[in-house]
Amino acid sequence: MDKDKLILHASQEVKEGSIIFVFTIHNPSDKGKKLVFKSGKKYEITVRDSGGKEVYRYSKGKMFTQAIEESSIQPGETLSYQEAWNYLKEGFPTGNYKAVIEFLGTDPPLKADLKFSLPE
Repeated sequence: MDKDKLILHASQEVKEGSIIFVFTIHNPSDKGKKLVFKSGKKYEITVRDSGGKEVYRYSKGKMFTQAIEESSIQPGETLSYQEAWNYLKEGFPTGNYKAVIEFLGTDPPLKADLKFSLPE
């Protein structure tokens, strides 16, 4: 592990017909890190089925501010995010899926892959 780089941890949990994506960005270094967002969108979540077809995109149908935003993450600090995807409401079948979570405050974006199954 490179102690000078930000670390993205991601997990998911099935809860009442939704997948709850939980992810954190951690700064293990002894220096603050600058975060630059090209819009109000801080992250993207994309879910694909076992055939590779995109079935969910967090940003689809949403609007975000169109302004550059800068912030920072201090040494030892952790930023936490959580997003729910209601797969039952959208009518997705049981099966295997893959989610890609991208944190957009770094260049290149931090990415994490999650594999999960939707229950019956």
